[in-house]
Amino acid sequence: MASGWIGNVHLYAPDPVNEECALLPCPTCERARRMHVVHYEWHGALVTCCGCGERWSDGEMIERPFARGWRDYNRTKAIRAVRAIGGLA
Repeated sequence: MASGWIGNVHLYAPDPVNEECALLPCPTCERARRMHVVHYEWHGALVTCCGCGERWSDGEMIERPFARGWRDYNRTKAIRAVRAIGGLA
């Protein structure tokens, strides 16, 4: 687990317990898509769509960032992670 103190701020970032590729329905794409699913102990799963880049945590859509190119960044990161675990050819 990555955690530690920086000044008066404590950072907490748990290590993933399991990563997988799943075929799930995407509400944004309105069809089944490959999803990168990361499970954390004591926290819900973090799910990223490889088609549109949307992200969900515990079934709730995560707020979209106010940044240019966020969809492409999330999509590329999810596709690379799925390829690394053997989910995409």
